[in-house]
Amino acid sequence: MINKAQRGDVRIRKSSDILLTMIGGVKLRNTRLTTRTNQLKKWLMKSSMALLVVAGSVPLSPAMTHADPSSNGCGTRVALINGSFEEPPGPGSMGSFAYTVDEVPGWKTTDTWIEIWDYAAGYPAPYVQQHVPPVEGNRYAELNAAIDGMLYQDVQTTPGQTIYWRFSHIGLSGVDTMQLRIGPVTADPYDTSIIQQMSDDNKAWGTYSGTYTVPAGQTMTRFGFEAVSTSTGSIGHGNHLDDVFLGTEPCGMVTKSVSPNAIVQVGDTLTYTVDFKNEGGDDTAGTVFSDNIPVGTEYVPGSLKIVSGPNSGALTTPPEMIRENLSLATIG
Repeated sequence: MINKAQRGDVRIRKSSDILLTMIGGVKLRNTRLTTRTNQLKKWLMKSSMALLVVAGSVPLSPAMTHADPSSNGCGTRVALINGSFEEPPGPGSMGSFAYTVDEVPGWKTTDTWIEIWDYAAGYPAPYVQQHVPPVEGNRYAELNAAIDGMLYQDVQTTPGQTIYWRFSHIGLSGVDTMQLRIGPVTADPYDTSIIQQMSDDNKAWGTYSGTYTVPAGQTMTRFGFEAVSTSTGSIGHGNHLDDVFLGTEPCGMVTKSVSPNAIVQVGDTLTYTVDFKNEGGDDTAGTVFSDNIPVGTEYVPGSLKIVSGPNSGALTTPPEMIRENLSLATIG
């Protein structure tokens, strides 16, 4: 009942507020109507269960989901906020690129203020336009604004969780080096462990990723960046950051319903509705659905469409994607 949609054009953001709803129809072609009610209920139950099992292992990039419907679904969602420094909009109260800590959602610093460069708005002028554009959005942060400090964020976590991290780093005037720190939240931000050092010049962004297992008893986790050195020797200037992520992997949760859910006749059309939510901490793209077409029915060509969510509208049905008792949908 679900066919292939276009690949690479849908990205489901890490928010339970975004719901992708797809519908499609199958037509009953069974010629034996005896016990049809019991058979139909079995088909619906098997189809729904099969889809939920698939939802537990739907391939989602950049990571794989491990949602298991039999073990509390996606678990506790973790997601760092404002990872590309797009908030707040507009210049800071201390100057075009100078923000107090209270003005920047999510982020804290041991420095006296937070420095955010805006490539689209052109500040700080003329320097920002002389550098490589940001990886994500229009803005990025300089690790230290005025003094040697640490830029960090605290997130609520569950002991034993696997947390995924990812970010991009670039030098200001040449090769700059910084280090990633992760650990418990204490009064001292430097009570965190050094996870990795990264060095990049000012010609291209370097992107780094990894995982962190939350230790026993650690319900709050700190994720921070500390400058190590810069090409100019001034540790308080340089080490630019963008597209920062720390959180749980993508996790697709799927529910399915059918209408009418009653006694049907040969030739009747059953409309299936499939709802998808990304309940994980990271964005998902390249998501693939597969679902069984019930025995005794056939897909109604042209009936598949996205009725809410990204790329709403009718979807085409490539013949090679509709096989006996199985159909696929690639939504991103």
